[in-house]
Amino acid sequence: MYKEQNTIERIYNNPKARGFFNHLVRSYVPISKTKKVLNFKEGEKHECSICGKKLFDIQSLFNIIKDKSDKILMDYVDFLKKQSNGDEINSDNPPIYEYIPKDSVQAWTGENTNTFLCIDCVEDLINKVQNGILTGDKNIIWAINKMKREEFFDLFKNSDKLTQLDKSEIDKIQKEMENYLKNKISTFGGLELLKKFKEKMEGENEKIKKI
Repeated sequence: MYKEQNTIERIYNNPKARGFFNHLVRSYVPISKTKKVLNFKEGEKHECSICGKKLFDIQSLFNIIKDKSDKILMDYVDFLKKQSNGDEINSDNPPIYEYIPKDSVQAWTGENTNTFLCIDCVEDLINKVQNGILTGDKNIIWAINKMKREEFFDLFKNSDKLTQLDKSEIDKIQKEMENYLKNKISTFGGLELLKKFKEKMEGENEKIKKI
């Protein structure tokens, strides 16, 4: 039976948008990178970068509470009375939601990105990545492994035990490794240097000790 693709899947299946998908993976995976938007900056669109759904930030909620505090309080008292009386209520939509623009949902963002997502698109992205790993999808596995390599090299680049010259060498090694993995053409000789840099950083933190 044919299953309609969600917006994340349509992006992934478009070769021209594959780079954007990989950017989303680096920014939102794992889920710990994902956080609620506190405050939209001037000029930023209040809509999901994937599906176009309207979004609101946390500051908007604070403004609503400030402007409608008396009315919201009365609505909550009524809400709690109905709840204690066993009356039928929609617990997923507390009174404050009546004052939020219709069809708007909480905005989420990730690391090193100017995109904003609704929670549905965040979940669709996470599910797509998880399913890709389980089914052996080469592009998704490549994107995850590349992200892990970037995190590995960032440990060196962010170390205060290494000089700028050391970090320049690290950058060259990283580029050489990516070139090798992409083209299988390299004289890759950076492993010994990495070992020396690791020794230089030894004891800085537990992450380095486990490399």
